[in-house]
Amino acid sequence: MATLPCWTSTSIAGEYDVSYVDPVGQRSMVLDEHRNSFYHAALKSVITPDSVVMDLGAGLGVLGLMAAKLGAAKVYLIEPATDLIVAKELAVANGLQDNIVYIPKSVEQAGELEPVDVIVSVFTGNFLLEEDLLPSLLFARDQYLRPGGSLIPNAGQMWAQPVTMQNYFDRQVGKWASDSNHIDHSEMSKYATNSLYYEQFNQEHYEPVADPLLLQSIDFYSASEAACRAKVKFMATHDAVVHGFLGWFDIELGKARLSTAPNSPSTHWSQVFLPAQKPFNVRHGDEIGFELNRPERGEWSWRILADGETEQHSTFLSRPFSAVDLARRSASYKPSVSVWGKVAIATLTAFGQGKTVARIANDIRVGWPGLFPNEKTAIRFVQQQVDRFDRREFEGDETGHE
Repeated sequence: MATLPCWTSTSIAGEYDVSYVDPVGQRSMVLDEHRNSFYHAALKSVITPDSVVMDLGAGLGVLGLMAAKLGAAKVYLIEPATDLIVAKELAVANGLQDNIVYIPKSVEQAGELEPVDVIVSVFTGNFLLEEDLLPSLLFARDQYLRPGGSLIPNAGQMWAQPVTMQNYFDRQVGKWASDSNHIDHSEMSKYATNSLYYEQFNQEHYEPVADPLLLQSIDFYSASEAACRAKVKFMATHDAVVHGFLGWFDIELGKARLSTAPNSPSTHWSQVFLPAQKPFNVRHGDEIGFELNRPERGEWSWRILADGETEQHSTFLSRPFSAVDLARRSASYKPSVSVWGKVAIATLTAFGQGKTVARIANDIRVGWPGLFPNEKTAIRFVQQQVDRFDRREFEGDETGHE
């Protein structure tokens, strides 16, 4: 029997990350009062009664509602994943519905809009670049921001420092090298040491080995890409064992700076741990070289140089790849359509033809006998395509989308 594929959303341009679909699941972001206070102050400093504002990746619309509450003339909520009905309900409950325009699309698909005076967003992922949100912010800036307009936030900085973190390293990396129920899992160590670990490390025990250093700064007004190429040298402040590096970012919102560092007030963002292959010793005054590279929408790679030794890591090596997997990553690869691709094409072709989900499911079962074990699985397959590709726009008279 054929195995049903797992169809999931992604965060590439024009689509969305499944983690943003559930409105209640956004609680940690929406109710992040520390973060929101910075955004509110930045918005207050630029909003006028004539301001047109774009809330990019609006989610439940908290930042856009702030802008409307502060007196903006019009606020565009750009959101392809979270159902904007929730944002509409919140706008009505706050008496702000007349100021809001709802656009249930990615910004790359938003089409023609008037120039805006302010673009506000939370398009900085963990460690600034994770989730590849910044490229969409740069696109929105170039496409929609009026000359002299404001970006909130307007810049970001990436930081790192070497740390001693014995217990955490043992739990995440070292434990693979020990037997578990008489099974040797040490082969997993090579994947574990090439993985990134995102957590709130201000709640973890760790000891800094050197002062933090700035890896790079990105000015959102002028940046042409969201990538990282950094090379720094730390100086050990005392004798210690290095288990890896902690990374975090700061963002500038107007004249204020919000930090996600481990010793700063907690936000919904996490810090990241980049492990060493094996813990290594340093003495007071020793140099520890660290290089970090990450192309836009690419893999993270980091290099550690200490005591004449060099380690090379990459998230590309955090999972196994076959020769076919590697070939598919090439721009010169010539793809073909699998049987599941053909079923998906047939399903999407049936959209807009007046057929029900049940009818489409029956048609693909007939066209590909034996592929679906029963009617229920065929219907579920079609419903998954509906969730991804039948995201109907709101009617203009209900939302104010002109």
